[in-house]
Amino acid sequence: MPDYSYQIGATVGGKVNVESLETGFPPPTGSAVKPFSVFRTTVGGLEYGDGFPEVEWHFDFLTREMLDTLMGYLGASTQSGTVYINTRLQDGSYVAYSAIMHRPKQGNEMNWEIGGWREVTVRFTWLEAT
Repeated sequence: MPDYSYQIGATVGGKVNVESLETGFPPPTGSAVKPFSVFRTTVGGLEYGDGFPEVEWHFDFLTREMLDTLMGYLGASTQSGTVYINTRLQDGSYVAYSAIMHRPKQGNEMNWEIGGWREVTVRFTWLEAT
């Protein structure tokens, strides 16, 4: 039985648990769905949420092979694309979404160290419940 319920797949029915992608694949940390992608302030000073939900999966460390496996859902040269995920809400439950997955950029979303990548952030935007 999996230790956590983060899943990813190219199709709704083809999702797999993240920990089964590679031996030792860690769960994302500090990752909960944000209900809106943007917060705006009215002229009256009230704030409201706008846009689609989004989430970021943070990994402290991924080997090159682990990152390649995760990015395999995008294809070799694609910077973003549609995937299907199960991810955590703020209340701790997990929900299925279609999402736009964004390839992390070196420097501000991941850093290379000998043996692998540190502080990897994979962004998922335009979340729609499936």
